[in-house]
Amino acid sequence: MRAALVRSPPPSGAWPVGTVTTNLGTPATVTRGAAQIWYPAPPGTIGSGAPYLQGSERSFSLRILNAVVATIAVAGAPVAAQRFPIVLYVPGWGGNRTDNTAAAQDLASNGYIVAAIDDPFPSVPMDFSSGPALCKTIAWANRKLRLIVDRIAYLLDALAVVDRTPYKRFFQRLDLERVGILGFSFGGAVAAEAAGADPRIGASVNLDGWLFGNALRTGVSCPYLAVGGPSTESKEAPGRFASEAAVIADRFDRANEKLHLDGLRRRGGYLVTIAGAGHYNFTDAGWLPTLRRTGLGPIDGRRAAAIVSAYVVQFFDQTLRARRAPLFERGARFDDAAQLLAF
Repeated sequence: MRAALVRSPPPSGAWPVGTVTTNLGTPATVTRGAAQIWYPAPPGTIGSGAPYLQGSERSFSLRILNAVVATIAVAGAPVAAQRFPIVLYVPGWGGNRTDNTAAAQDLASNGYIVAAIDDPFPSVPMDFSSGPALCKTIAWANRKLRLIVDRIAYLLDALAVVDRTPYKRFFQRLDLERVGILGFSFGGAVAAEAAGADPRIGASVNLDGWLFGNALRTGVSCPYLAVGGPSTESKEAPGRFASEAAVIADRFDRANEKLHLDGLRRRGGYLVTIAGAGHYNFTDAGWLPTLRRTGLGPIDGRRAAAIVSAYVVQFFDQTLRARRAPLFERGARFDDAAQLLAF
C-alpha cells in the first residue's frame, strides 16, 4: 500500500473493496462526469488503495488529496461472484461522487454495490440573501430535484443493462430487486423524492438534508432513515446583528424541519441525531485534512463517520436484506453522541 499521510476510516465489513469509474451511458443532457462504483471484491483481494479522486475533473487543490489520502479500495479489482444489493449515492448541492467515500467503502465491505454520481447541475448556488432570492432558490431546487430524480431513473436503467451484458465487470452481480438510495444535503432531498417516484427503490437515507417536492409535502413513502445534527430547537436563533441571509436561512431551516418531522409522524421512519455534528460531518470533510472548519461541529470526524456508517449499514441490512438490525431496537445505542427516534 502506498505511503500516505491520512487513511480513510477502516471498513466495518469483511469483504475487500474494489472501485471503478465508468460511464454508464446516461443521457448527456442530465449527466456531468461518470459514475463511480464501489463493490465487494473476492476474498483475499489485495492491492494499493485507489486514488481518492478518479477521472479528469479535478482542481489542483483536490488533486493534492490524492497525494496525502489513501483509500482502502483496490482500483479495478474483480467483483465477488454473487449478486449484491445496490445503493445509489447522491451528493449535496454542487457536490462530487467521492464526497462520502468512507460510507461507500463501508457499505461495499458489508456486501453492497454503491454507485455514486456528481451533482449534474452545480452552477447555481443557493441564495438566502433576501425573500425574493429565497423564492428563486426554492423554485430552482424543486426543478433541480425533478431533473436529478430523472437522472437516478436513467442510472438504474443503465445498471440493469450492465447486469445483463455478458463479459462486463458487473454481469449478473447487481441485485436490482434490492435497491436503496443514500444522499447528503440536497442529495438527501433527492433520495427522499426518488424513493417515492421510482418503485425500484426500496429504502431511502437522508444525511442532514432539507426536503423539497412531494417528500416535503406528504412524507417519504418507503422505509426511510434521516440522520442529522442537533435539532433546530436546541440551536440558538441568529443574534440581533446577524445578516438578513442568516435570519432567512434559519427560518427556512426551522420550517423545513417541522414539515420533515410531520412527514415522519405521518409515514413512519427513523431519525438519528448526532450531538456535536455540523453539516459537513456527514461527508468525508470531517476526517479529511483541511485548514477550514466551516460547517464542521466539535465532534471528532472519524467518530461521526463511524456513527453514520453503522446506522446506514444496519438500516439497509434491515430493509433490503430482512436482517436483524440491533441498532434500531429499543434501548440500543452505538455511541453516546447518537440518539434514535422511531416513528
